[in-house]
Amino acid sequence: MKKFILSKGILYFFSLLLFSCSSGKQAVVMNTELENAIVADSWKFIAEQSTPQFSGNRGGLDAGYEVRCSKERLESNLPYYGRSFSGGGAYTNQGPLDFKTGNYTITKEKGKKNSWILNIRPGGIPEVREYRLTVFSNGTASLDVQLNNRTPMSFRGRVEIRQ
Repeated sequence: MKKFILSKGILYFFSLLLFSCSSGKQAVVMNTELENAIVADSWKFIAEQSTPQFSGNRGGLDAGYEVRCSKERLESNLPYYGRSFSGGGAYTNQGPLDFKTGNYTITKEKGKKNSWILNIRPGGIPEVREYRLTVFSNGTASLDVQLNNRTPMSFRGRVEIRQ
């Protein structure tokens, strides 16, 4: 009787182990409308959290901070807090990530797990070197900003279809 209970317990343990180790992951597919908007350059990134490189996490952002992209124009309205290595732009009323330009280039590539990686280089904006936007399959995104004379910034948020 003891052997029967012991063998039944071992069988139960291994069946539980087998079911808990099974792969329940499903391939996450990006919304086709959002993917078409990324390909057509008709999207907007809504920033929800910001992280300066050296100042630590600044936390959540209020509404209204975004990057809007269309075929004709790139509009950026993002906050900047960090260190400046030159004093040239320090005395203006406009932040380095607050601009509108029609002169920009975007390179796109498919990333891992059905994500998109967009490298955006705004022309005519001397402070900004590059925006690197990574859009994940669930619509969330990460924006890394490289500047010429300032410390970098990172933003987390979501990407939506531009209306």
